[in-house]
Amino acid sequence: MTMSGDAGTICTFSATAEPSRVLAVVTYADAQSMAPMTQLEPSSEHLAALGDSAFWANGIVFVHKESRAFSVALVNTANPAARKANLVALATTVLAASSVC
Repeated sequence: MTMSGDAGTICTFSATAEPSRVLAVVTYADAQSMAPMTQLEPSSEHLAALGDSAFWANGIVFVHKESRAFSVALVNTANPAARKANLVALATTVLAASSVC
């Protein structure tokens, strides 16, 4: 499912094998759309070597590069450490393989 709004474009994905697990990806095209996320950065855990800046907050990995950004979240995952590791790996792959950011 894809939705657009002031905060960016939101895409959600779920596997048929486990429909309760949902991956949400949000893309931000400009500073205005990413403003709500960037307000979380000072109180979040910085993630090195991802884009120009990146952080982990409330189960979300946010990556900012140049004038754009994206965030990824995995909903309904029992193991928070594994969720963080998986999302950081996914964000790293996105940066290396696409022009999303």
